Amino acid sequence: MYQAYTGTYLPPSDCEKAKLEIQEGASSGELELQFNPTSLKISRSVNIEQGCEMGMSFAGLKFKKVDADKLSFSFLIDESTTTESVLPTLEKYYKMTVPEAIDDVTRVPVVMFSWQELVFQGMVKSIDFEITLFDGDGVPKRAKIDLKLEGRAFDSTSTAADIYAGTKIA
Repeated sequence: MYQAYTGTYLPPSDCEKAKLEIQEGASSGELELQFNPTSLKISRSVNIEQGCEMGMSFAGLKFKKVDADKLSFSFLIDESTTTESVLPTLEKYYKMTVPEAIDDVTRVPVVMFSWQELVFQGMVKSIDFEITLFDGDGVPKRAKIDLKLEGRAFDSTSTAADIYAGTKIA
């Protein structure tokens, strides 16, 4: 039987962990988030041009283009109950922003964020690390990561090449 929950998120269960997969390049592989984000923000913008003709009170709108979708979220890494530092894990996330030669072009790798039914493919636009806990020896034990991606929301079928080149409307 379910009990009502009045918080901002549902209590933890055996739900699937969110993942970030580096889809190409030397550092390709999957990183499972230790703790799922408590919120996600997906943004989409459409560029519209407003016409302005003399003598008209409203000249109409013209579609110009659709900007890349944006996904932003924060999550924690916590090694406070282990002997490990968070720095090796932070370095793995940092590598998502390091350009490398991929298909004869220098660029950052395409990554895929997936969690339950949500899929987002794109590039890491920015990443911020805040180390929030150190042990008595100064070893970093907990960090908050703020991650911003740009690309395509709700798209699990595009290839890395599609993300960089764009796709035509069918």
